[in-house]
Order: sequence, then C-alpha cells, then structure tokens
Amino acid sequence: MNFHVSSYVSGPAKIMLMSPTLQHFQLSMRALEKSPPESSDLILLELQPVFHSVQSLSIDLQSGKDEAPRVVEFWTFTQLHSLKVVHKLTLTPEIIQPLTTFPHLRSLDLHIQDIDFGESEEEGEPKPSLNGGFAELRELSLSGKLPDISAFLEATAPPGLESLSITISQDIVDELSADDRRRELESVYSKIPSTLHRLSLSLENGNVSDSDLIPRAADLIAPLHRVPDLRRLAFRTDIYVALADADLRALTDRWPRLAGFEWTYAKRTLERMDENKISIAWGDGTIPTVPTLIAFAQGHPELRRLTLPYVDLGSVPPLAEVPVLGHGLELLVIHYLRPKVPLHTLGLALDRLFPDLDLPENLTNARRRGDELDAFLFALQSGRRGAHRV
Repeated sequence: MNFHVSSYVSGPAKIMLMSPTLQHFQLSMRALEKSPPESSDLILLELQPVFHSVQSLSIDLQSGKDEAPRVVEFWTFTQLHSLKVVHKLTLTPEIIQPLTTFPHLRSLDLHIQDIDFGESEEEGEPKPSLNGGFAELRELSLSGKLPDISAFLEATAPPGLESLSITISQDIVDELSADDRRRELESVYSKIPSTLHRLSLSLENGNVSDSDLIPRAADLIAPLHRVPDLRRLAFRTDIYVALADADLRALTDRWPRLAGFEWTYAKRTLERMDENKISIAWGDGTIPTVPTLIAFAQGHPELRRLTLPYVDLGSVPPLAEVPVLGHGLELLVIHYLRPKVPLHTLGLALDRLFPDLDLPENLTNARRRGDELDAFLFALQSGRRGAHRV
C-alpha cells in the first residue's frame, strides 16, 4: 500500500497507517508551511510506528522555505529496503555510518546540503572510516556539489553499486577554473565502482556567461571510459553543452552492451533552442552525422533507447549505402533538425536502420522538426506493420 501525507492525519487515515500491509510510505510536510510547528511535531510523533515498519520510505520534512527541516532519525530505520530524503541534509558520520549497516537497503536517494565529517585541522588526526558497508545497495542517487558527492562516494565506497544518479546542484562556475571543475568531476568518476551498469548525470543551476567556462561533452564522457560495462548512460544539462560528432564516434566501440544513451537539456534550454537563442553549428561537420549514427548502432546491438539533440541532415548517405540493420531500437528522440532542409531522406535511412520504433501516434501539435520526423517515420512503419497484418 502507498500512502501520501501532506496535511493533518485524520482518524481514518490513522487506521490505514496502522495496516500491516503498508509497505511504501511517502511523507511531505510542504503543505504545512503555514501551520504551527506543534502540528508537524505531532504528525511525526504519530508516524513513528510507520517509519519503523515500512520497507520503502520517502520523506520531505521542509515545511517552510525559510525554516529548518524537521528531524526524523531515518538512520535508525534499519528495516528499510528503499530510502529517499527529499529535503537538503547536512551529513555527518553519525548519520552515514548507521545507514551503511542497513542489512536490506538496496536504494538510497539523498539531497546533500554539505558533509561535515568533523575532522580536526591538526595533522595526524584520523579520518572517519565508513567503508565496508552498503553491502546490498544497488541504486544510489545523490544531489549536491561535486566535492560533497565525491566525499560521500569516497567515504562509503558501495561495493555492489549498479545504478548511480548524480545531480550537480550548484553554479557550474562557482569561482572554479575549467581545470578545477574538470578535476572535481574526474574525482567523482574515479570513485565509481566497476560494478556500475547505469549512470545519470544532471547539471543544474548552470548560469554561465563565458563560453570558455562551459564544460565540453568530452569532459563529461571521456573519464567514464574506465567503467567497463555501462548499459545506460544519460546526461541532462541546464546549460547548452554541445554534443559533437567526434564525441559520439568515440563511443562506437565502447560498452557493447549499452541499452540506453541520452543527451538532452533542461526545459528552459530546449525553449531557448526553440527560439533560436542558442547557435547550433549546422553544416560545419561538427554535429553528429548519420554515418556516425550508423556506426554507433552497429557497435551497440542491444541499444533500445537513444536521445540526441540533433543530427546533420546534410550527412545522409545514398539510401543504397545505408545498411538494413534490423536493429531493435525502440525509442529514438532527435530534438532538433536543420530548418528548411527536407527530412524524407533521413526518415528513409532511419527506417532502414531501426524498423520497429515505438513512435507517438498523436503529433497534430508538432512543435519541432524532430516531431515532423516522428510523424514521417510513424507513417512509414505503421503502414508496413499494417501490410504485414493483412
């Protein structure tokens, strides 16, 4: 049973909360922003038995924008299989160490305000040892600044981690040079265990006016080459980080079991691209080309999801030179395509490469040329499937 609390706990609700079948619980205090603190404290007190019995818990204890979050000692709920803490946290060894010992914890999601290990500035003072735990942890999501994320991974070193989601919630410049920022990112990447299969990286709050300070795609991708068996890789940025043909081509022989690759942007960046406020290097050979896309598909036969910001329409080879791959790709998203250049040659080429795409049916309100391409592919593939059924 799932149960969401965002206001006073009524009598019937209390009965439901005591149900022995309740396994998944989500608590948000946001709706209590204008309520007296005593109300929040009473709710949390009444929920203590629930906290100590459910297997999956999501808590957001930030009831007011200017108020400190309420305190729930989630690090004592040793029965948990999944824990998500939405509000920002100051992590200390007293919080992290107990979490590492949870015997069943497989999924952990934390929003880090900062990390305080309480280390003495005197030389020779030993650092806290937090390694050797998280034996069952398989999915980890961390949001915060790069140094804090790096410190958490270094301190805990989850040995069997399979999925890692990182959200960098800081100004990407933050008074750092490009080299310092690159070193911080590489420091995080260096702590990724070889067991990892899925990685998602998001850059938030990226207010950058100097283009020289914007990270390159290679800065985000190249350090990951040391991870041996990635199967899903996703990047999402607030700022426009160009994906070059060379970046995609460098991955054609990496991670042969890759099932998903995504390079996309936050909503506000996509809107700026819609309004032509971001300059895209159409036609100069730098954006991903169709031959590179073909090589990428050939190098990743298990690929099922692919999202690219754009493809060079001028690079489509003659149709006879496009291989009939019969590739099993299911989802293909291309956000932008060069204006005033016909799409049908690209559509025909993609149909030969990926004959069984899962395409949206309702595209009457198409806004981008990528939507027009989807409509063309849908007409091609649905017609062929219909003919096969006859």
